[in-house]
Amino acid sequence: MKLGDKVNSYEDFLKELEVHKKQALTEYWMRDNRTFTSARKRVPHITEKANVNLKYYYIKYYGILGDQKLKTKEKKSNRKTSSFKQNCGSYIGIFKIN
Repeated sequence: MKLGDKVNSYEDFLKELEVHKKQALTEYWMRDNRTFTSARKRVPHITEKANVNLKYYYIKYYGILGDQKLKTKEKKSNRKTSSFKQNCGSYIGIFKIN
């Protein structure tokens, strides 16, 4: 998987992601997405030409060792343990549709 690669369906993307995960020795999780059903309500003029085999308008996958910080409503944490997050900046984003 390289920058600019194109896929014809969501299933093809998942296959490419599995190959990339094995090559990069990294696991990813879906952090953010928008389905075409939801996107059609916001940007119908863009999504009307979309490939029906694609499930998502956009997707962001982040490496399991780090991701964007989520803002919490809680002001102070009493947590005594740490997580395995290591501020890894690895992510995969699919944004352009055709």
